[in-house]
Amino acid sequence: MYSVVEHPLSKRKVGSSILPGGKLLAFVSRAHALCVVRDRGVLHAVFALLFFCSFALRLLALRLLALRLLALHLALALAQLHATSSRVASMHSLA
Repeated sequence: MYSVVEHPLSKRKVGSSILPGGKLLAFVSRAHALCVVRDRGVLHAVFALLFFCSFALRLLALRLLALRLLALHLALALAQLHATSSRVASMHSLA
């Protein structure tokens, strides 16, 4: 038996299938995660953990993007400072 439902926490489409022996095979297609669990409580805990991990990775990606922008801003400021100091040095040498 195979069914596709929407998980209440992550709002993602979740596929599930009953394996021989009564085990529930569940997977989240976007996360490419695969787990075999026996009851739905554990299943919800696994999906909550996957959702939290994906959320944490998104926050980390945003933080890395902010650090890249800060590094770019600092490099631009240093380039402007170098250009200004070069102009001042050339003015002093002309005077």
